[in-house]
Amino acid sequence: MRKTLLNFLRDPATKKELKLQVFEENSDIIESGLLLNENNWYPIINGIPRMFLENLRKEMFLNYAPFFEKYRSQLPSAFEAEKNQLLNQKELNKQQKHQLKTKKSFSFEWKNLYQENTFEMENFLHFIRPLEKTYFQNKACLDVGCGSGRFTKTAALCGAKLVIGLDFGECVEVARQITVGLNNVEIVQADIYNLPFDSFLDVAFSIGVLHHLPQPQEGFNSIPKTLKVNGEVILWVYDRPNNKRAIFLY
Repeated sequence: MRKTLLNFLRDPATKKELKLQVFEENSDIIESGLLLNENNWYPIINGIPRMFLENLRKEMFLNYAPFFEKYRSQLPSAFEAEKNQLLNQKELNKQQKHQLKTKKSFSFEWKNLYQENTFEMENFLHFIRPLEKTYFQNKACLDVGCGSGRFTKTAALCGAKLVIGLDFGECVEVARQITVGLNNVEIVQADIYNLPFDSFLDVAFSIGVLHHLPQPQEGFNSIPKTLKVNGEVILWVYDRPNNKRAIFLY
């Protein structure tokens, strides 16, 4: 992440501002570090803020164990107690199981099966029609459920001032890879139910995401809270008629 992203990130639990602690920096990119305040802390791993709460932090501790071992001495004093408590956590509830199952499924798809192609702009414009490329010019945007980052990148190429690609899966690693050369893109790993932003965005778009959530309405309700006055939301979900594949397979 770039230091300028700190101006827009907020603690997903309290919506308070965060401070930056840098471990490793490459030019203007923070590769490793912490975002923290008096209440909570969130690691920056591989250049991506990991802004998880509750059970998703358990997955984070497991998936990025080398990071936490490497910077153990620089982590908050509560780290060990929190990690041990989460790793000893009892069985997840139904919604948490659904959320983690979806996370793993889509992470595998985007990390192992997706390949960039020359049709992404055409696909993007199809999903957002009747809007056109010029709609995104000079706008601050959020791609909710960015997956591989393909539409994050596409919106950036449409002239957006800033596009933040957000997903809760490990596919954010792919999203960062395909957008790393774009100065108007940031990637954040976080949960749609606890978005780490205040009201500053011009537009938030979510393509092919909400219908996969265990609580779609709750997920939708969180999106407008990230927008400034007169900000806009763009949504695309699977069409029910003549779509048995989506209903019964996906």
